[in-house]
Amino acid sequence: MSNDHMPSMDMHAHPAHLQPDPAPDTPGFHGMLLFGEGTAYLSHLPMFMPPHNYQAFFEVTLTKAGSDPFADYVKDRSETQTRMYAFAPSGPPFVLTDLVAGTATPPQLNSFPGTIWRGHFEEGHFEPKGTPMLENVIAQVTNVIYFQKLALPATTETTLEYLLLGKVDELYMAHVISGPPDFDQVLHVAVTGHTFTAAELQHGVKVTTGNTNAAEHKLVEFEHFLAPGEAHSAGSDGSPTIPIELRAGGECYFETSDLLPMQ
Repeated sequence: MSNDHMPSMDMHAHPAHLQPDPAPDTPGFHGMLLFGEGTAYLSHLPMFMPPHNYQAFFEVTLTKAGSDPFADYVKDRSETQTRMYAFAPSGPPFVLTDLVAGTATPPQLNSFPGTIWRGHFEEGHFEPKGTPMLENVIAQVTNVIYFQKLALPATTETTLEYLLLGKVDELYMAHVISGPPDFDQVLHVAVTGHTFTAAELQHGVKVTTGNTNAAEHKLVEFEHFLAPGEAHSAGSDGSPTIPIELRAGGECYFETSDLLPMQ
């Protein structure tokens, strides 16, 4: 995306995460992307097949007996400049929706064990398979930022859309997945022109561009552009349109092979 094709952006706070689908899923292995340097975040790596047809972002704490796995991971990322880190659950298969509270019930599951990988935990992806770095790590979910079931059959949205998440001093953009073929992407971003509050960021801020939803139109790391937008607080009809400036930083993850139409 270049300054010659600057989109307008409609930015609004995503409301509290969706309630899980009442239809039960079967337990499964749910691999995650691990990112964040001041706070740990897990992004479920989705596919267009049950029980993996969910896009979800979790704020977590990472603990391990006798060590600080988050500090170890951040140090390793800084020293090796590795692009992708993953979290591969190592306990019994679980139902992803158990991590989400129901209308009147707390989540049935709020933590799970796993291994932090430097690189991907399996072959056959845009990101190469890496090596296990830290085993027996407990991921404790402290906030479900975004939880969206990918409907099957799904229809791909025509407009490129991202979710802005993180903290005021550490922001990320994640591509919002809709239907096949699609792509998964997470990258650092800096925003000027408006300071999003912790309350706005708690469940993410949707950013809709005027570009077509296709991998070739994705945000490019270290790209700088200026675009107008509309920022709305959750539950509000809107606020005045404000100009924002986005500077895309390093890309943490990009994948298309998991999001092709299933045969």
